[in-house]
Amino acid sequence: MEREIRFSLYGGPRTKKNSPRPIRFTTKSGKSFSKILPSKAYMKWYKRQMDWSPILRSALIRKGASLPIMGPVRIDATFYADQWVGDASGYFQALGDFLQAPKFKKDEPWKKIRDGAGIIDDDKNIRSWGDSTVIEKDPRPRVDVKITFDAELNKIGSIAQSVEHGPHKAVAAGSSPAGATKKLPLDW
Repeated sequence: MEREIRFSLYGGPRTKKNSPRPIRFTTKSGKSFSKILPSKAYMKWYKRQMDWSPILRSALIRKGASLPIMGPVRIDATFYADQWVGDASGYFQALGDFLQAPKFKKDEPWKKIRDGAGIIDDDKNIRSWGDSTVIEKDPRPRVDVKITFDAELNKIGSIAQSVEHGPHKAVAAGSSPAGATKKLPLDW
């Protein structure tokens, strides 16, 4: 049986590769290597979303979600961008990287090799971007996300969940917002 969760990420979405930054590193042994870091604008957006991700995760779990979502998922996202920067696939990649769970080294489990919000297990499980689109020059920049998945693989509750992330409201799908809205004690 398919289930879905919905939430919004507030702030102007950014792509990773629009203005990459090549950085040169030197190891303790004296070897040097280069690494390409994501754009500063993307890192600012990503950090903002990661700062709020514990609240998002908590709201989804309170609604019955079992996180991270395992197995294949379909993502339908509408990116309301304050400016057009990059291309649609760049926005998709940025969202996928945010949604995936953190990953640690197997032989050194205290070392994180990948960061993420832990909503889905891995962005490689995104099988479709469905009806995802980018809308530019929106006065209220955000990303509205719907994740569809097999409930049997994830043991999620019997109703679809809807959570807004930002000016925080948690609303069960199909219920009246007036009765289900809960403001969290944080200022945006």
